Amino acid sequence: MRGSIYILVLTLLALSTEDVSGASLHKNCTYQGQVYAHSESVDSDPCIPCTCLNGLVSCVLPDCHFHTYHCPSPMVMKVMPGDCCATCQNP
Repeated sequence: MRGSIYILVLTLLALSTEDVSGASLHKNCTYQGQVYAHSESVDSDPCIPCTCLNGLVSCVLPDCHFHTYHCPSPMVMKVMPGDCCATCQNP
């Protein structure tokens, strides 16, 4: 039972976003001269979405390496306008 109480307290503390004075515990991010608040989306490449996470810009790379495959001849791998990953296309 005692372990359960500690888990609950740690969870509540982890969810808090303000200190006792009401000031935010999260840090802003600066990216290319622009300041972003914690959890705000950062303007970046549309294929690589980024978010400000407590003072650090965190980005998610597209999973294009999972789409790597051999194209049947005569097709070739190309990144088409509006796409983030290459697909088999006619030359």
